Amino acid sequence: MRLKKIGVFSSMALTVGGFVLLAAQSAAFADGGHFSTSGTSYTVPMDVDGDGPAQSSIATYSGKGTGGQFSGQGVSEFAPHPGTGCKLAPTTQAACTLNGVTDACQYDSEGGVSANTYQGTLEIQTFKRLSGSICIDFSNGAPYRTDGTVVDVMTGGTGRFAGKTGTITTHVWGQMMTMDSAVR
Repeated sequence: MRLKKIGVFSSMALTVGGFVLLAAQSAAFADGGHFSTSGTSYTVPMDVDGDGPAQSSIATYSGKGTGGQFSGQGVSEFAPHPGTGCKLAPTTQAACTLNGVTDACQYDSEGGVSANTYQGTLEIQTFKRLSGSICIDFSNGAPYRTDGTVVDVMTGGTGRFAGKTGTITTHVWGQMMTMDSAVR
């Protein structure tokens, strides 16, 4: 299997309130297939799985890869990584380094799902989030730089994707354009 989704912007998470993330991603399947996507995401403070503070996001995106052109949607959840050093929560959230900024904030995936629909054939390819981590730099104000990696498992789909499985690792990056006024 070749193509994957942009669950990551679906995967971008943060803030009380919402933000829009403009992002691009590049992904590769273990078998060598590649694709690229771009899209937007909106995040709200909602703990989908009920296990504590988290942000959930809904993403829409489009892309092109070895399997053709597609559009997709995804839902995901990210939560602050426990630790210290993050600019927004220095005593409770782990810091990460992004472009030389050492007090950026780390967020870990708590899961998600997505689906791609391919142009022409209308075949659907489905994914489930396995893991991921995103680093967000709040040091210079909006737009906030983001960078991270997510791992998704292809769970099948329709047509040529029926019964297919595989793992895809996606590098995601972009900018959060807005954030709630409380800057949480």
